[in-house]
Amino acid sequence: YDPKKKYPLILFHHGGGGAGDNNKRNLEGELIREWILPEVQANNPCFIVAPQFPGKKSKSVIDGTFSMKGTIQTIQEILDSLEKEFSIDKNREYVTGLSFGGECTWLSLVERPDRFAAGVPICGTDGYSELTVEERVEKVAKVPLWIFHGDADEVVPVDVSRNIVKALRDAGGNPKYTEYPGVNHDSWSRAYRDPELVKWLFTQEKTSSGQNE
Repeated sequence: YDPKKKYPLILFHHGGGGAGDNNKRNLEGELIREWILPEVQANNPCFIVAPQFPGKKSKSVIDGTFSMKGTIQTIQEILDSLEKEFSIDKNREYVTGLSFGGECTWLSLVERPDRFAAGVPICGTDGYSELTVEERVEKVAKVPLWIFHGDADEVVPVDVSRNIVKALRDAGGNPKYTEYPGVNHDSWSRAYRDPELVKWLFTQEKTSSGQNE
């Protein structure tokens, strides 16, 4: 880390199985396990922030929109704090997540659409909050997005992503969408290992006016 340089930041939201209070289960998926490796960081040095949502047995139970929104707001405050402590490129902050974390990606984008230069929701759920498709589209249609899903997903139906992609395009957005034929729920392994995604993500940047390029 060189404080004289500015670094991109990736906010990673884990899946439902990553919830808890051990700060271990949240470190799942190839983005965490592989993007932190020295050979990857050599090409794209960045901060990766992977907060852990409380589990069902924790005192702060994920239960409805209020708790979800409060947790998302807390995470945004963490990022605010990190911006003050480290040399972070505020024009290159990104958010991504898988399954439950895919829905959290949408929630983060809606909460702070001005913060993120791009978002990558992967096989995102739509049942943990009361956020409608219309509410997502209203806030994030102009944010660069790349959405992934497997068409054989038995956990989160692929229509969840298809519907949001259609709504975004109807609203004038231009999201990228990749649907993997024959792939079940684990579409993130393939997505996070796609060199085109890596290249695309790190080239997304907001201008000084806050608009995305």
